[in-house]
Amino acid sequence: MLCNKYRSVLLILFAGLFFSACTVKNTYKQLDWILAGMVEDYVSPSEVQETEVDARIAALLKWHQFTQLNSYIADLKQLQQYTSQGLDAERIDDVFQRFTRSWQAIKQRVAPEMADMFLSLSEAQQTQLFENLATKNQELDEDFKEYSQQQRYQRAGEKLIENVEDWLGELTDEQKEILRSWPPKFKPLHAERMAFRVKWQATLKALLQKPMPVDEKRQSLINLIESPEVYRSAEHKQNLADNIELAKRLMLIFDKTLSKQQRDFLIERIDQLVASFEELAAEKP
Repeated sequence: MLCNKYRSVLLILFAGLFFSACTVKNTYKQLDWILAGMVEDYVSPSEVQETEVDARIAALLKWHQFTQLNSYIADLKQLQQYTSQGLDAERIDDVFQRFTRSWQAIKQRVAPEMADMFLSLSEAQQTQLFENLATKNQELDEDFKEYSQQQRYQRAGEKLIENVEDWLGELTDEQKEILRSWPPKFKPLHAERMAFRVKWQATLKALLQKPMPVDEKRQSLINLIESPEVYRSAEHKQNLADNIELAKRLMLIFDKTLSKQQRDFLIERIDQLVASFEELAAEKP
């Protein structure tokens, strides 16, 4: 689903502790062509459309720089304070709520732009879009089925260790075992995610092909992009909620194992990221 591409960008910006401060700044400065490339992954734009897409992306990035980066800085500083104090259930809830607010702001700002881009597509481009989406669905499904369930658990555990070490530095054997033991606890979501993608994409296709006033169609597209969760099954929603609670519990358990050295490592990484965002927020677009 196209809006997941924008979530990936937000994750780079908001959870950029996985990268050096230099990498975050370089990525942010290259978002214009990164986002343009995301569009071209699905549709070949005409020259006029390409110019329009570039202008929309420039406006979007200007908005993000001047309205969102300071919020990220405040959120990171709060995370830094929580790191020093130690986590509890209330603080973990606050971290998740802050990320959710950031993602909602992105969706609300991006949705009208995406709606307008969808409305500009010719019939041939719509065909290309849905062929590419179907291909992507197939690739995701094949990639998932390439490994056994046990292999997926093992890969997830090792990836979790790798990511957490980027935040905290070297982990103890005990901490690694905690992380390796966690993936099997999460409820599987692949089948539900694929069903969700297919349903959302089918709704988008039907909407684009439906004869209706342009203003009404545009608003329907905005609603579709802003609220994709409507197209998740009840089971999917419940499993997502359960997995979020499991992730919070893991954070709470893992926080109690941290050494002073690991907390200091994370605080320093947050300092680096805050400095990067402060520099970016102060730059001229």
